[in-house]
Amino acid sequence: MSKEILSTLKIAPIYEILGHPASCVFVPREVFQEYHLKAFDCTVIGEFLEITRFVVQDKGQGYGSRILADLDEWAKERGLRLCLTPQLYGDVSEKSQKRLIRFYERNGFVMVKEGEWCPEAMYKP
Repeated sequence: MSKEILSTLKIAPIYEILGHPASCVFVPREVFQEYHLKAFDCTVIGEFLEITRFVVQDKGQGYGSRILADLDEWAKERGLRLCLTPQLYGDVSEKSQKRLIRFYERNGFVMVKEGEWCPEAMYKP
């Protein structure tokens, strides 16, 4: 069921960011419920689906990994690639930041190479 629920995401053009067309992605309540999300926002900028906020209710249960995999598939079907900048909400210790980066790496994200657009960003190749 989870992959099908992403078909309820709505993309609406908003403006340009750094010369690239940008769109807001409206995430219905059903998506929050299916993936046990506390907070989730994303934006389409050029060829990227950028996750700007991502917090699950019950960490360690696989919900975060599941939505990342399903969202990656959804994005690829639309010719987009996932990207994000790992940011912590609440606990901002260096240890927690490293743990967050490892989580994204386990889910297939890689750090942007030096000289690319944003040195703190990660993306799915």
